[in-house]
Amino acid sequence: MYKAFSLIELLIVIGIIGILFSLAAIGYIHYSQKIRIERDIHTLYIALKELQVKAKTEKKFYCFRFIDNKTVQIVPGRSCASSGGKVLNFSTPFKSSSQTFLINPLGVFNTRGDIYAIENSSASIDCIAIDKFRVCEGKKNDGECNCLY
Repeated sequence: MYKAFSLIELLIVIGIIGILFSLAAIGYIHYSQKIRIERDIHTLYIALKELQVKAKTEKKFYCFRFIDNKTVQIVPGRSCASSGGKVLNFSTPFKSSSQTFLINPLGVFNTRGDIYAIENSSASIDCIAIDKFRVCEGKKNDGECNCLY
């Protein structure tokens, strides 16, 4: 007599493997979304901090504005309407309480506000809070960006 698996046993094993694979795929999608949001928030945060330092060291005005919810333009000078400057593109869509943020030659933001990632995720960092002197990364809670440090 031969020892072998029956067709039913093989189908059950293939079904279990398929379920495990689908759970792993869902977990991977959520993980990639979380990492993408955290990366884009951190990149935007670094750009704002560098711009604040640059305005202070060069004693110039800088304008930081959203062209759309995935594109940011950094322009030297008081006028945010001027063309040129540096353009940053992101894969995460953002929502901001203000379309433009002006930084004066002292490195002070003339506009306060928050920038949020529109997508909901389990990201540990999903917003940026901008105050006069401070820019910080945080977690959105009840429509407010709470700084993590």
